[in-house]
Amino acid sequence: MTRKNWILIATLILLGGGYLYRFTDLLAPPQIQIDVSTRPSGRGAADATVLPTLFMLDREYALQTLRVIAVSNVPATQLGKSVWHLAAQGKGEPQRGLVYGELLKGYRVLQAPSELIPGGTYRIKLQAGRAKGSREFKALAPAVVPAD
Repeated sequence: MTRKNWILIATLILLGGGYLYRFTDLLAPPQIQIDVSTRPSGRGAADATVLPTLFMLDREYALQTLRVIAVSNVPATQLGKSVWHLAAQGKGEPQRGLVYGELLKGYRVLQAPSELIPGGTYRIKLQAGRAKGSREFKALAPAVVPAD
């Protein structure tokens, strides 16, 4: 092959690699999709200040870390700090969903779950291998039913 052919091949490889990097998600780390739901349940305490918060994932993940951080509408001493932090012992059990504050099998507690403040905004961050995901959510107070 001539020098001109090698330069053309190298140019094609560079252009193809640039296209894959810029215009496709082929090389990007996968994103964990998190759906947050708050609803009353019979499992929690009747006098709870906030509704149980459920996190559903788009598929099963063997999570390595789980962290919930206070973002806003909380006391200044809690802003930006973890209110719950778990790490896997070994590989960790695959999770499709979880409830705030519940201990997960195969995980150790780095930060015990703190009481969520009604109206406070929090962010959950998850990591499973290369896959990462985060989502903000609000802690909601239970609705007060007026007495007749």
